[in-house]
Amino acid sequence: MERKHGKATAGRSKKAVKTTLYNLIDAIGAELAPGEESFLEMTLAHMLKTGSVKFLGKSGNFPSG
Repeated sequence: MERKHGKATAGRSKKAVKTTLYNLIDAIGAELAPGEESFLEMTLAHMLKTGSVKFLGKSGNFPSG
């Protein structure tokens, strides 16, 4: 088990993915069961707090796909 920043990572590797906030919300929401919508906000807050996601700039700077 690897240790990064004092936390065990169990061999997980980080992968960078460029997306919009709206697509991230949709992807998280798609994994939630009916009635678990409150976890969406908590998940996004956790990801922002831990640095799992970061903003790269204004939406106008994002290349259209």
